[in-house]
Amino acid sequence: MRHPIVLLSVLSACQETPDSEDYPGAFSLTPSEEVESYVTASWKAPGAESAHLEFSVDGQTQLVTDPVDGEVGSDLPVLGLWFNETFDVELVDQDDTVLAVGTHTIGAGPATLSGFGIEGRPTWDRYVISALLTSDPSSVVMFSPSGQPCWFWELDGPAFIVRATPRRDGMGIWALLMPFTPAGEAGRLLSVDWDGTVSSDLTPYGHAGEGVTHDFIEMEDGSIILIGYDTRAVGGVDYTGDTLYRRHADGTEEPIWSFWDLYTPTADGVDPEDWTHANALRWNEDRGTVWVSSRGQNSLVEVNPTDGVALTVMGGSTPNVEMAEGAVTPHGQHHIDFRGNRLLVHDNRDVEQGSRVVAYDLEFGEVTVARSVWEYVPAPTVYDFVLGDAAFVDDENLMVTWSTAGRLEQRSFAGESPWSASLLLGAVYGYSELVISLPGTTFVGNR
Repeated sequence: MRHPIVLLSVLSACQETPDSEDYPGAFSLTPSEEVESYVTASWKAPGAESAHLEFSVDGQTQLVTDPVDGEVGSDLPVLGLWFNETFDVELVDQDDTVLAVGTHTIGAGPATLSGFGIEGRPTWDRYVISALLTSDPSSVVMFSPSGQPCWFWELDGPAFIVRATPRRDGMGIWALLMPFTPAGEAGRLLSVDWDGTVSSDLTPYGHAGEGVTHDFIEMEDGSIILIGYDTRAVGGVDYTGDTLYRRHADGTEEPIWSFWDLYTPTADGVDPEDWTHANALRWNEDRGTVWVSSRGQNSLVEVNPTDGVALTVMGGSTPNVEMAEGAVTPHGQHHIDFRGNRLLVHDNRDVEQGSRVVAYDLEFGEVTVARSVWEYVPAPTVYDFVLGDAAFVDDENLMVTWSTAGRLEQRSFAGESPWSASLLLGAVYGYSELVISLPGTTFVGNR
């Protein structure tokens, strides 16, 4: 099957500035064959000490490339140009003298992008990456701070992309794949460059080859902390638990901590195949710990990755967190985030109550206390029966992913929602990630 984005890329292969006596310089922009909105820039800037490109829409500068010393720039990455737009482009030197002018058009992209309903414009200066589980095939989309899709990559093969996140080297993304039929088939981690090239394909081993599921974190040292299925027989019944593993850069793996260390399955418990259902990981920078969410046990666990000790257990049958008066307890929750000691939880609950987002203030001590300080339930209610995400943008603004409702939105504690990106009915978002910056290009359009 030929992807539409490839066909569009061929049509727009390379756009150059016309020769002009008024402008002594020249530049060219060459799209990737796989991802049309990713282009490489080259230029000649006679007499310049340094030069860069500026991209504008309706007279307002939206993006600028990093300055390059000297008169020549070659094959420089340009990220963040959104689909279905024509940009006015200027080559500018260190004194803001315009050396060349032209335009560059990004086409409409693949058919999947036509299914987005974009409302408003975000007030942040961040990019957002999310997976589309139910596109055919599964795919990854990135939104510009303008609120428009600006990068799109399709998976070659039948699997769900649950999580997509930027690599620490800045030159592409990680995509976590789960098979359509997980029994006997392990999940994979793909490393995808911005030009759409798959640069590595990992299949973490985990417990007895059961592999990776749901979520992972790339650490500063290049290792990856991941959730792995861990199925064991108890009383003649197979219970699917979960264990956290660290995969080192050389491919070796070691267990960090397991839900089997905290809980014991009972005959009157949840479905054995869904016993702990660990579904999300979040690194807490302030405490140097990893938090893991267990939907099956309705609990959040903080783990010291160095010694494998569970420090904090919120919810579940063996909590060590005291819930203050009026504090709500998570139920079926998925992703979480931290800003200082404030914890944000996407609390899925059930079909009758609907899903919600809850903020807690945590007081860490000999006994940790959790206080509910904010709660948002959409009206009418929505129920995320899988996934769901919430993350801090700053002290007042959040990014919320209503996965099965197919809605990604900016929402503030004050109740405002200046931007949203909705999918067609029946389409599902995976987990979403805020990205502060991209290599080679800076977005300035919201300033």
